[in-house]
Order: sequence, then structure tokens, then C-alpha cells
Amino acid sequence: MFADDAFVYRWVRQGRGARGGGTAAMSGVFDAELHEQLAEARRLRARAREAGDEEKAQAYAGRITQLLRIAAHHGIALDRAADEEEQD
Repeated sequence: MFADDAFVYRWVRQGRGARGGGTAAMSGVFDAELHEQLAEARRLRARAREAGDEEKAQAYAGRITQLLRIAAHHGIALDRAADEEEQD
């Protein structure tokens, strides 16, 4: 199971996809969850940088990249910061 698959699997297993009934509602909740997780990862990366903890900052940068890839895979448009360009 790839990291992207694990994210989606956990999301569905937690029942987040079941609220509201249809596919559109599920998609909206999934979009919101991605936005929320991305915002949190960005906040934590900034906090790590402010504390001078480059190791943690790099870990959160990796998480941000992972979330952006998940979003792209599912056709969800998310804004990227200049330092968050896709790495292949």
C-alpha cells in the first residue's frame, strides 16, 4: 500500500466519507480534509523553522508534498507556495 493509498484508506475507515450520503458530499468532505491537513502541515513546518529544527521542517515539507500529490491524484486543486513545487 502506497502512502497515498494509506491516507485514503484511513480517511474512509474513519467514516469521514460516509457523512452526508452521496458522492458529492463525500468529495466535499475529502476536499475539506485535505485542505485542513495541508494547513496544519504548513503551520507545523513554519513552527519548526522558527525553532531552528530543520529536521522537523523537512519532515513536514515531505508531508506537504505528499498531500499535494494526493490532491493532484484526485483532481483537487490546491494552492502551492513557491517552495512547494512538485518534486519527481
